Amino acid sequence: MDDDNVVARVEGSVGDEAPLRGRVAWVSGGASGIGAATVARLAALGASVGVLDLASPAAALGADAHRVCDVGSAESVTRATRELTEVLGPPDIAVTCAGISASAPLHDYPLELWQQLISVDLTGTFLVATAAYRAMVAAGGGRLVLVTSDSAVRPLPGQGGYSAAKAGVIALAKTFAVEGGPRGITSNAVSPGVVDTPLTRNRWRSVEELAAAVEASPARNLMSAVLDPGEVAAAIAFLVHPDSRHITGQTLHVNAGGVLA
Repeated sequence: MDDDNVVARVEGSVGDEAPLRGRVAWVSGGASGIGAATVARLAALGASVGVLDLASPAAALGADAHRVCDVGSAESVTRATRELTEVLGPPDIAVTCAGISASAPLHDYPLELWQQLISVDLTGTFLVATAAYRAMVAAGGGRLVLVTSDSAVRPLPGQGGYSAAKAGVIALAKTFAVEGGPRGITSNAVSPGVVDTPLTRNRWRSVEELAAAVEASPARNLMSAVLDPGEVAAAIAFLVHPDSRHITGQTLHVNAGGVLA
């Protein structure tokens, strides 16, 4: 390819204000936090966005379609994804943001709590990603982005169940990459640090507590920064952009230097 064609190709990709036009994206957990920011970002890039969330449709701002869904239930995911496909068409992109968190000492972790965390954070990710993956196989390609957490590689006290589930999400993302690569499907994980979301506020309930956590607690980072959900959504958008078609099997840490990997 000559130099003029290379320049034209690069300028065309960078200058396209709606690079996801014509693409269908699913976002689980898209009614709040990182999920809601992702919905807004992908919609702004031109995608038709369908949300899977337990929250009411009114909470999924900017979505083209919304289905109430318990991601930990195979029946609920099957129904909701079938209905989204009927409304929007099959997914080209799927982002799994749905998750819960809870705290208890690992040696005294209630089994019911453990099972609930694994059901939503790990099994829920598996169910939504698998439903999207099947559609992508039929279409000949697609993008998976599974949202994990730095707790997967830097566990915090009391977060044993959450950390285990999120570590499993990284393994899922890599396995989908291995199996999906020959089929034109990329799969990556995005690993946020401390982000100001409703989920995080269950642990650090005020701006002051969040600021102290990133400065001097086991969750500290190099920049003493509390991230905004939009910053994580930007990383997700990067991984589903047409120019990122050969990035797969990676874990992208968005954490202001909380984990160096």
